Amino acid sequence: MAIYTVFESVNMGSTHYAERIFDAVADVDVENGTFGYLDGLADGESHVYNFKAGTKAGEKIVVADNPAWSEDSSRTVNQRKDKFFNEANVPFRCFTLHQGDEFALSEHGFAGTPDVGKYVSVDAN
Repeated sequence: MAIYTVFESVNMGSTHYAERIFDAVADVDVENGTFGYLDGLADGESHVYNFKAGTKAGEKIVVADNPAWSEDSSRTVNQRKDKFFNEANVPFRCFTLHQGDEFALSEHGFAGTPDVGKYVSVDAN
């Protein structure tokens, strides 16, 4: 059983200050907490955007989120870390990142072992 990244929007403009939360879709499975950008409206859609992993000069950085997870750890569905990804061609939510946003990613969302209490940044990879 694969274990995927858990993303938690702790204190972000998108969740507390009426910043827009976008609907997006990708042609591949997208793990929660994946950073990317929105590449125009999806074909035939009026409000669902194409999500592309990575960064692109001049485009806002967004982070993929699965709306099905909640902090209620007493429910079995919220403990299934093999389900924390967004299936290809199924819309999911994206939060826009801003300077000072606070959010959490589980250790599976990092390429290496993160240092506790340190800041991280998003690069072009």
